[in-house]
Amino acid sequence: MKKPDLSSLKLSNIDIRKYRVSNFKQYEKQKIAAYLYIIYTLFAVSIFGFFAINPTLSTISNRQKQYEDNKIVEKALNEKITAMNALSLQYLRIKPSLELVYTAIPTSTQIPTFERQIETLAEKDGINIIVLNFETVELYPSNKDKFLYEITFDVSADSPDSKSISKFITDLTNMGRIINVNIINETFNPSLQKDNKNPFNVLVVGKIYFIK
Repeated sequence: MKKPDLSSLKLSNIDIRKYRVSNFKQYEKQKIAAYLYIIYTLFAVSIFGFFAINPTLSTISNRQKQYEDNKIVEKALNEKITAMNALSLQYLRIKPSLELVYTAIPTSTQIPTFERQIETLAEKDGINIIVLNFETVELYPSNKDKFLYEITFDVSADSPDSKSISKFITDLTNMGRIINVNIINETFNPSLQKDNKNPFNVLVVGKIYFIK
């Protein structure tokens, strides 16, 4: 029987080991390449996701901030509207009183109006206005802190009887506008009565007021 060639067996074993080593290295290379591919892919996706999603997240954040700011503004406006409604109701309650106040102490001199009121009273009470004077009014005073101003006036009138003069003075002091009467000087001249003229004469000096 022929003996096997041991040298050929040794060579075959060496070739097998080389083949296995070669295959193992090839496998490792493929494995490393696969890992690198996965890493590069994940890295690329991360970069893309950052640049693609970040603006969206920023937009969402800005929208959220705008929404919160709008809620704050809306709350402030609602509070303002509530306060204005409350003030409006208060104004409606005190409006009649304010009209009386502004009639008593107007926000301007209103001298022509006051003059017509005196003439109307005189005609109603049956007396004759002779003279009606008003002092010069300083519309632009040097004292800026002052807000209440006074106007001195004097009215001279005559009447056929004393009763009409008394009625005129009473109506004058009861006018809607505040009047401070300082002087009332009533005289009687019998000689005028003989000439069919009004024998009773009155001089009234007072003050009216306005705010500015």
